[in-house]
Amino acid sequence: MKKEEVYEIEFRGIPHPTEECCVVPMDIYIHGGIQTIPWSDKAFICINDPITHKWKHVRIMPESIGQKTGLVTNKMKKLYTGDIISSPKGNRHVVRYNKFEARYVAELIPYRDENSYCGITQHWLTKFNKEIIGTEYNDPELME
Repeated sequence: MKKEEVYEIEFRGIPHPTEECCVVPMDIYIHGGIQTIPWSDKAFICINDPITHKWKHVRIMPESIGQKTGLVTNKMKKLYTGDIISSPKGNRHVVRYNKFEARYVAELIPYRDENSYCGITQHWLTKFNKEIIGTEYNDPELME
């Protein structure tokens, strides 16, 4: 029997301005498991605080949340939803999860229509030498 590959589920987000989080600067992404509260706009990432060595829920900006895709760029950078990627030719895409097709896609920038995307594979990233140039949360000007 073939051993199944275990996929690590990981999220990232930027701490909320009201968060009293001394573990990281407020403009740096933190990584971990995520917890959202359905009836509010609050989201938290669970991290192991390096100072106290205790698990801590850090409130994050919901719009900054990205999920790890399991794919990497040629420079071995992990790819998350919300990342903006570009090729040497200048073609830009934003990484999204398409729930109807149950896969990660690269949506063309600027957005044209509902067919302006393609599925993302490790082969596609390598073949077109895609690299991360920003995130839609931190670099909205790249979305134009």
